[in-house]
Amino acid sequence: MAAGGADAFSLCSIFGWSHIRMALRYMHAMNDAKREAVENMVGNSNSRDEKVTKQKRQARQPAVKR
Repeated sequence: MAAGGADAFSLCSIFGWSHIRMALRYMHAMNDAKREAVENMVGNSNSRDEKVTKQKRQARQPAVKR
C-alpha cells in the first residue's frame, strides 16, 4: 500500500496501529518511490534526470568574481 502512494498516517488508520512508528517500521521506501515523491513536489516529471543533472553541474561551478 505504501508503494501505491498511501502515507504513514493512512496506513495507521487502515491497520489500526496506535503509533506512527509502527507504520514506519513496515514502510520501506524504494528509490523509485522516493524519486516519484520528489517529482510530485516539483511538479515536472517529464525531464527529471536531465534537469537534476544540469542543476548539479551548475551548482558545482565556482562563482565568478568581478
